[in-house]
Amino acid sequence: MSDGNGTPTPETLELIKRELQGLKVDQGKVKFREWSDLEDAAGHECNPWIDHPEPPFWFMQGVLWLWLRRKHPQLRFADFGELDLETMAAARPQEPDLDPTSAPPERSGDEPTPTPSPPSATSGG
Repeated sequence: MSDGNGTPTPETLELIKRELQGLKVDQGKVKFREWSDLEDAAGHECNPWIDHPEPPFWFMQGVLWLWLRRKHPQLRFADFGELDLETMAAARPQEPDLDPTSAPPERSGDEPTPTPSPPSATSGG
C-alpha cells in the first residue's frame, strides 16, 4: 500500500498507527518462515536479535511488519520505515506518572501496613 514511488500512503500509515494502539507482540509465536521473510526483506540475520533487550531499529520495524501483516497482508516491510519514535511511544500503554517527591498513595484500612525489615550487616543500616 504505497504510492508509485514506494512511499507508504497516508492511509497506510494511519492503519499502522491504529493497529499499534495497545499492540502486544509475542516473538515466541513468530514462525520460522516469517523470520526468514524478515531476513530476506531486511538483509540481516534475525537470530541474534530475537528477545534481545535493545534490538536495532530494522529489527523492531520487521517484527511489527511480521505481526501486523497477519491481519493486513498488504503491508510491506518498507511501510514501517516511516514510523518514528514519537509514534511508537504514543502507541505504548500509558503508565501513570509517578512523582518521586509526592506522597505515596493512601492505603485502605483493610490492607496491613508493611513492617520494615531489620537492618542487616550488608545493608549499611
